[in-house]
Amino acid sequence: MTTNQITRYVRYSFDGATSYGILDGDTVRGLEGTLFDSPHRMTGSSHPVAAVQLLVPLDPSHVSKVIGVTGNHDGVDDDPMAVPHPRWFAKLPSSLNAHEGDVELPPGAGNLNYEGELVIVIGKTGRHISIADAPSYVFGVTVGNDWSENTWYGEKQGIEEPSRLVSKSLDTWACLGTTIVAGLDYSDLA
Repeated sequence: MTTNQITRYVRYSFDGATSYGILDGDTVRGLEGTLFDSPHRMTGSSHPVAAVQLLVPLDPSHVSKVIGVTGNHDGVDDDPMAVPHPRWFAKLPSSLNAHEGDVELPPGAGNLNYEGELVIVIGKTGRHISIADAPSYVFGVTVGNDWSENTWYGEKQGIEEPSRLVSKSLDTWACLGTTIVAGLDYSDLA
């Protein structure tokens, strides 16, 4: 996925109203409708970034699924107890949280883990999509902070271990960056 135009989408609050917009330098230019409307219609309004509150870039009430893939485990060959990867996990839409937002810590959560992640935002509905067609479903990418409680799962049984849902999907445990970036080559972001 290589294009010449990089667009930075945001969701923001200004004067009591929440809107989507395009970040253009130090200015947010308002969009009509939702983030996935195509083509995007500009409202003609613009605001300095300093005058708006940047929110989670996706409205959690319009997110149907948050799926994760654990595929960054190093040393699998050296660790006989290592979990074969990739392994899927889920987070609830209520786990989406703003950049620098407070993370709720429930009683009993004493061994927290957090790690930066690449978040791929899917922009259209699909099912049973071929590998060749998959990039056309990607709207853009952002960064995330994936929180989990390490004592609530152990992975000692490998793929037989219960779901990570309870250990990863609590409210506020999926912090996202403020911007979804579209139009860049996300296959090489080093």
